[in-house]
Amino acid sequence: MLGKDLYERIAKLGEHWANVGDRLNKAVTAYNEAVGSLEARVLPAASANCAPPATRARSKPSNRSPPKRAR
Repeated sequence: MLGKDLYERIAKLGEHWANVGDRLNKAVTAYNEAVGSLEARVLPAASANCAPPATRARSKPSNRSPPKRAR
């Protein structure tokens, strides 16, 4: 009886850790998407609007895709 109970508890703990891993992956993906948007769209637009007039025409957003890990 003790072995079965312990096994069930460890299995449940494994389920919890699997959920933690899934949610961490989703958090990393969301973070990378936010940073990618900042780098590709927000910063270039801000830079183009704050740069001296002679350099505004040369500003161009980056086409890099974000990595699959947290930055």
